[in-house]
Formats: sequence, C-alpha cells, structure tokens
Amino acid sequence: MSAVWFRAWADLRARWRAWAGLALLVGLSGGVVLAAAAGARRTQTAYPRMVDATRDADVLVGAEHTGLSGFYDEVGRLPAVVGIGELAGVNLVVVDAAGKPDLVDDPAVDASVDDRVGYTIFRPNLVAGRLPRPDRPTEVLANPAMARLHHLKVGTTVAALAFREFPDDMRQVDPSLGQPVALEVVGIGVLPPEVVPVSPRDAGPQFTVTSAFYRAYADPEHLPYDAAVVRLRRGTAISELKVQVDSIAAGRPEVGEVFFTLQVDRRISAQRAIEPQAVALAAFATLAGLTAFLVIGQLLVRQHAMGAGDHPALRSLGMTPGQLFGVAIVRATVIAASGAAVAMVLAAATSGLFPMGPAGVAEPNRGLAVNMGLLIAGMAVIVVLIAGRVALASWRSAVSPGRTGSTGAVSPSHLARTAARLGFPVSATIGVRMAMEPGRGAATVPVRTTVAGTVMAIIAVMAALTFGTGLSRLVGSPRLYGQDWDVAYDAGFSVIPTGEANALLKASPSVVGYSGGVYGDVSVGGGPVAAVGIDPIVGSVFPTMLAGRPPRADDEIVLGTNVLSRLHKGLGDTVTVGVGDGGRPMRVVGRAVFPKLGRGSFSTTSLGEGAVVTASVLAPPAPESPADIYNFMLIRWSRDPAQQQTRQRLVAHLRDLAAGCSGASGDCLPTDQRPGLIEGYSRVRATPVLLAAILAVLALATLAHTLVTSIRRRRRDLAILETLGFGRRQVSAAVAWQATVLTTIALVIGVPLGVAAGRWLWSGFAGQLGIPAEGRIPVAAVVLAVPAALAAANLIAAVPARVAARIRPAVVLRSE
Repeated sequence: MSAVWFRAWADLRARWRAWAGLALLVGLSGGVVLAAAAGARRTQTAYPRMVDATRDADVLVGAEHTGLSGFYDEVGRLPAVVGIGELAGVNLVVVDAAGKPDLVDDPAVDASVDDRVGYTIFRPNLVAGRLPRPDRPTEVLANPAMARLHHLKVGTTVAALAFREFPDDMRQVDPSLGQPVALEVVGIGVLPPEVVPVSPRDAGPQFTVTSAFYRAYADPEHLPYDAAVVRLRRGTAISELKVQVDSIAAGRPEVGEVFFTLQVDRRISAQRAIEPQAVALAAFATLAGLTAFLVIGQLLVRQHAMGAGDHPALRSLGMTPGQLFGVAIVRATVIAASGAAVAMVLAAATSGLFPMGPAGVAEPNRGLAVNMGLLIAGMAVIVVLIAGRVALASWRSAVSPGRTGSTGAVSPSHLARTAARLGFPVSATIGVRMAMEPGRGAATVPVRTTVAGTVMAIIAVMAALTFGTGLSRLVGSPRLYGQDWDVAYDAGFSVIPTGEANALLKASPSVVGYSGGVYGDVSVGGGPVAAVGIDPIVGSVFPTMLAGRPPRADDEIVLGTNVLSRLHKGLGDTVTVGVGDGGRPMRVVGRAVFPKLGRGSFSTTSLGEGAVVTASVLAPPAPESPADIYNFMLIRWSRDPAQQQTRQRLVAHLRDLAAGCSGASGDCLPTDQRPGLIEGYSRVRATPVLLAAILAVLALATLAHTLVTSIRRRRRDLAILETLGFGRRQVSAAVAWQATVLTTIALVIGVPLGVAAGRWLWSGFAGQLGIPAEGRIPVAAVVLAVPAALAAANLIAAVPARVAARIRPAVVLRSE
C-alpha cells in the first residue's frame, strides 16, 4: 500500500499544475452545481419554514358585526384550538405634508387587540428592525408595500389621523374630526399571506399597530372589521370545527354572519407559485452536473492516459496491476476531494444569493445558510463519480499495458466522405473530418462529449423558451387565467344598487355584456370551496369555460379542475354542496378557470379552485331590497375605439354610485383580477430562461475547450497539411467548419427535443393548475436560435483558428 501512495504522490508532484488545474475546475463546476442544488432546496422549503417560524394561523374567523364581545373567546376554548389571537381594523389614514388625508392609497390597518396577534401567533417575518412594543401606542410595523409607497425606513416618523369612525363614503372624511398621531416605524415585516397575495387585501400597503394604540384611539363600537386568527391541533376535522363555530355564533345574535376561512388554500397557492423556481434550479443543477461530469471526466481520463505511458517501466520494477490501478484511483480521489472541498466553500459562500422571488420574501433566515447535509452528500457524489469515471480506464490500462489510449484504426467519417464527393472545399472536408473523427492515441479529441454537452444545453434552452412562452402568455392573457371580461364593478361586503347600475350599463353603447354576482363560500363533498353566484344579465359574461356550460338553475354548479380532481367527479355527476346550514345535491354542468374573485381577507377563487352557482343560491335569505343582492358585476366593453370616451364617462358614473370607492375599501372597478399564483409566476418567469442561458454558456465553454484541445493534439496533422500546401486561411477555415459542424449536429438533435420537452412540461404544468394547456412553439426564438448558435460557435472558434493558422510546420515536425 505504501508503494501505491508513494507513486500517487510522485505523480501529483510531477504534474501538480495539471492536477491542480483539474481540481480547480472540479471545484468551480461542482460549486455551481451544489449552489444551485442547495438554492433549489432552500427555495422549496422557504415558505413552509416561514409558516413554522411565524406561527401562522390555520383558520381565520370573522364576524359580520363583531366577535370581540366574547364570541372569539368561546372559539378559543374549543378543544381543537391550540392558539388564538384577536385583531381589529382601526380607522387610521396617513396625511401628507399639508395635513391632507391620503384617501387613494390609504392602507389597511390591523391592530393587535390582545397582544397575541403579531407576537405569539401570526408573527411577521421581519425584513428590518424589530416588532413594536405592545405598550407603546405610536410604534408601528409596516409591510414592504407600505414602505415602498411612502419611502419608509426603520426610524421614519409618519404623520397620520386616527378617527373614531369613518363615514360610509370615504370621500366625505372630515380631517378636522381626526386625532393627529405621529407613528414611528420600528420594523418592516412580511406576513405569510403577503408572500403570494391571494385575497384582495394581501397585496396592499399595510400598517400593524399595537394593542396600546387600539385602546387609545379606536372605538370598539365603530370598527371597520374584527377577526380571530386560529391555530389548530394536528388532525383536526375542519368540517366539525366549522359546525362548532357556527353553533357558537347561533347563540350570539349580535355576531351576525360568520366568515370561516381556511388558510391552507393560501399556503397551497404560495407553494405552487414558488415551485417553478425550485424546479428550475434543480433541473439546472442536474443538467450542469451532467455536462460538467462529461467534460471533466474526459479530461481526467486523458490525463490518466498520459500518465499510463509509465506503466511498462513500473511493471518492470515489480508493481502489480492492482497497485497500478490503486495509484490511479488514489490520484483521482485526491483531485476529486480537493475539488469537492473548493465546491463546498463556493456553494456556502454563494448561498446568500438564494432564494429569489416570492421564496426570497418568505425566507425566515436571510443571508448565508449552509446546508451541511446536502453539501457533504454533494461532496461524496463528486468524489464517487470522478473516481468511478477514471476507474474503468485505469483498470484497462493497468491490466493491459498496450491499452493506454485508442490505438486502433478509426473509421473515416461518412459525413466527411460525402462532403468530399459533393465537391466541398478541402478546408470544409478537413473541418468536417476534425469534427466527426475523435482521432486516436495522443491525438484523441472528446467529440462525443462535446456534442452531448452541447445537445443538453440546447435542449435546456429550447425547453425553457417553450415553457417560458406558455408562462408569459398565461401571465399576460386574462382569459387564460379566467378573466373573460374587462372590468369588475366590486362593492365588496356591500351590495350594488342594482336598479341604478342596470340603467347606466344598459344605456351605454360601450357595454356589450355584463353579469351580476354574489360572493360566498360553500362546501363541496365536505370540503370548503370559495364560491360565487353569477347571473348573466346582458349577454354571457362568465369565467373562462373549459368544458360544459354555466349554471342555469339552483341545482347546477360549475367547478374548477382541481376541485373536480379531488372529488373524482366529472361533468354530469352529482355532488353534495353545503350552503349555510344545510346541504343539497347539485349536478356538475361545467368546468372553468377562475380569476381572483373574493373580498377582504377571505378565500378567493383561483385558477382550478372555485365554484360557480346561480346568484340566488348565495344571496342573503332576507335582503334589505329583493332586487339588490349583487356584490359585484362583471362588465365586457365594446371593442369599438370610438366608444372610449363613452366608456370613461360610464366609469366615472359607476364610481359615483359606489360609496367608499377609494382608500381602505379598495378599488371598486378593478381591471386586473390575477390570482395570487399568476402574480407569483410573473416574478419568476425569467428564472428558467436565465438558468438555461448559463447552461448555454457552459456548453459554449465546452465547445471552446474541444477546439483548443483539437488544435493542440492535432498540431502534427495540421503541420503536415501546411507542408502539403494547405494555406493559413484554409487552416482557419477548417477550424471554423469544425465548430459549425459540431454546433449544427447539436442543433439538429437539441432543438426539436427541447421544444418537445418544453411542450410536455407546459402541458403537465397547465394540467396541475387547471388551465387551458394551450402550449405555443416560440417560432421566433427557434428561428433566431439557429443563426445565433452558429454565430457564437464561429466567434468562439476565431481564437483557436488563429492559433492553428500560426503553426510553424518545421518546428512542430522537428519536435514530433
């Protein structure tokens, strides 16, 4: 064994520059792979870790009037509840330098009523600063949207007005009735619902104030809203809990209607929004690792073949085949271990770059984060793969002294012979032969490795472009995410004055159709589902239908793809739908895609999640006016450009109809009702393309390495060609042809496979979301990719071509 170590150490000392270069190459490429793999893991787990770190709520319970009179206390005493906190909305507006209230961008303001919300439950994920102290009324926490809106930092003082009561129409706020208060921003933090906004309030600017502020400035009789966030025991049956909550509310008439919202739907949406980025990083790590393995493995085998020339002499000195094999393995292991250590350090140093996008918002531990388990496993994989790659070649050379490289005859390339028969220039024929024939012995060039690495990179780029095209269409096409109308007239928790709205809409030539809708929640098959009731009034305005038709009777329902999948139901089947206190059978008549339809902080429809029934099913049992039951209207405009001014006048009239159309009530005429998933995807849609571009750079580097290696190892052949009359320009042209042929082969194989892979990935992705799988081939990208790749290949070939042209035949042949 000592002879093995002695010989391995001697080889490393003799060729330390070459081995150190290989170890560094292993470290750099391995570091990229490990960093991407660790980034994928950190991205994948960021939101679940935030849920745990912030002690996120499982259920949000709200009351139509108030639950602070003891209702939430009773809910907190239920056996399934392990934690509860009470919050309330307070009447607070920011003022400008002139003391004028900001009613357009007025934030929603939550107050912790009992010192539990924000501290022991539903804590913010701090970005900067600290939590407000509960006993200080002027300390506040701002979310990032609020900080961006008013350019806030920790320590900023914000002028505001606190009101005991807001009027129904926020435009009638009297600033003189407000109590001035100077708020100190002590922290900026993100709550779990704000990572991927699902409900209408989640995306807006928000302050969180203390219980001391609530006691000093709020009027419990005139709160905008109140609610309780609830944490449950594992395994709690949600349907049974809801029955218990409804039973408590039934004994308290002052509570009114109870809103019961599961937060698991929001968590699923957030994780789905983060998933593509994590998958893209994992795919990049896999492809980059495979490409690096092919290239570096070829280099290691080549270095071993050069060292194997000493085997006959070592055999004559008494070394056995097993010892020669052991020398090679020890040498490869030392190189791999050294490179793996560099890779581990590089991955740890770059860990702060991840995660990005929504996962970066959710990450509870920002900065460097070393995943020792994954990095140690990655180091082990690097060592095993590299040692294994060298093992076969080492064993063959150890047991067969003559097999230190490829010495047999090499079959001539059919493509080169075809080029010669077709009358191609000699430089082209030579270039094709250099591209297709790996050579033998010391002149061996890793042709197959180069083609394989380039093919994988092109597949990745084209798959990413194809997938990215589908994602961009989804983000930018409202109809694909369910919004088959132009604007919604949304009254939120209020009702629309239907008679006046109908008169305006029917009289306007800018409107071609509209429907009325009611918000609500139902249970389908025992599980809660965000629902809306929609009645077509003029024309047919409805969420995008994938199959079937809208409901026409009270016993018909349209469901999202994911809801049907969970229930194992299809069109024509009957499902049990719970509305209010009882359940009823309904027939599934359609399958639809849903945009964001909902109100306040409660669950909204989203892509494959949601249900539509007729409006009468969800209408209040005893409305103040039988005609006024709609919470929103969905309006489709005429496409006639001449109607633009008419449309603007109609919008102004509709705003006049809606009390409190600005400020905390939100925009009553939203034109963009993207689900939270779409918002999340819009922030990460460039990630797959970016990672594929990095892999393309790696493929170009592989091509450059092959060209340089080819010139170095074929110096003798090129010198002979020049001796026979081959000009310098012809030598340069041959190298250019070599690069062109290698790239063309990779394009011919990689482009169609990449497009097919991208369409397959998009179809599976769309199926999971419950949206139309309308994949598109990025024709422009495909057309541009071919000349771009060939141009890049020839640009890279310019330097090796120049080196080849400057070969001096006399010097080369004398040294050979």
